[in-house]
Amino acid sequence: MQYRLATETCIGGFSIVNTEGPLLKVNSAYISQSGYTGEELLEMHIADLNALEMPKDVTASIEEIMRAGYAELESKHRRKDGRI
Repeated sequence: MQYRLATETCIGGFSIVNTEGPLLKVNSAYISQSGYTGEELLEMHIADLNALEMPKDVTASIEEIMRAGYAELESKHRRKDGRI
């Protein structure tokens, strides 16, 4: 319950992906920032949104998180209208 409250009240966009990259959860800020609907986002892979990395780079980042338990990374995502 507290987890849900924390993610929904966060002013920044927040998403959860599984180890294969599909989006599992997005908060309302992420939906607003992306221009996609929540339903559209949950049908997407994180690599579909990442504007700077190639899909193989996104996969490498996910693998690093799995190996080390965390990773510090920054990414820029492409909005539905093409803006970054």
